[in-house]
Amino acid sequence: DPSETTWLMALKHAKRGADEKYEDPFGIYGLALYWATMTFTSIGYGDITPQTSIEYWTCCGCMLVSGGAWAITIGHVCGVITQLFPRDVEMKQKLDDLNWLMHERKVPESMRATMRRYVFESARIRRHEEERALVQQISPMLQGHLMGCMMDMFRDRVFYIRDMPPEVVAALSRELRASLYAPNEVVPMERALFAVRRGSGWRA
Repeated sequence: DPSETTWLMALKHAKRGADEKYEDPFGIYGLALYWATMTFTSIGYGDITPQTSIEYWTCCGCMLVSGGAWAITIGHVCGVITQLFPRDVEMKQKLDDLNWLMHERKVPESMRATMRRYVFESARIRRHEEERALVQQISPMLQGHLMGCMMDMFRDRVFYIRDMPPEVVAALSRELRASLYAPNEVVPMERALFAVRRGSGWRA
């Protein structure tokens, strides 16, 4: 309808300026591109607004499309970030589950702190198990060299391991098992060699 006020006419009336900007096809295209970019980026200055029913329907469609595009983009970005730190995400999920369990069972606050600390420290154990699984995928000779390097920190502290042949050290390292105990916990294990990495232990 020629009598209807369009977005271009309303913009010209509101901002004034040279007529060429509102009549030249290149100028109109620039204004439309400006509005589309503003809508897609969800900035919304509000200087260009719909005036007719068709323009309102068009704006609604463009906003729905741009909103969906942003949702997909943000979802992909969050997915990439999650894949970059899988262990951190797993740890946070376990802590959330533990907090929910302790809240439901009304566990005392002092015990909650101890449990959270244990779960946090257990990440080192899971990392150790992942390393063992990775080592099992390489050749026996390379396993020996790699496990020997991983045993260096224990070899220097235990005098009878220090003088063992490399292949014996590598075989011994394959039998190592990582464990985590709470403070003051009794460890009922006999005929076993313990290498304490963090903390201290007493033989009763």
